[in-house]
Amino acid sequence: MTIVEKASALIGPAAASHLNQIEAIVDMCKDEATQFCNLDVYSDKLDNAVVQMTIERYNRLNNEGISKSNASSIDESFIDGYSKSTLSMLVKNRKVRVLK
Repeated sequence: MTIVEKASALIGPAAASHLNQIEAIVDMCKDEATQFCNLDVYSDKLDNAVVQMTIERYNRLNNEGISKSNASSIDESFIDGYSKSTLSMLVKNRKVRVLK
């Protein structure tokens, strides 16, 4: 199962009409994960983290970083990055960068 298929399965029926968006998000997340882990080339070990990143980004579409909102008092909280579990998966695959 590809990353797009896994993400689509977890997103549910709505994924069918947003396949292009999901594919674009997967590409962005693969690049982001590769850079975060200081890798030259994408590794399949990052697939599950990228699936999680994709779902988190997909869920934020049209809500651009808002985690909760209260309309009566106009109180909003914003999401900063990815969840702890996603970051944990990325950190496990991160290479130490040697400064020259």
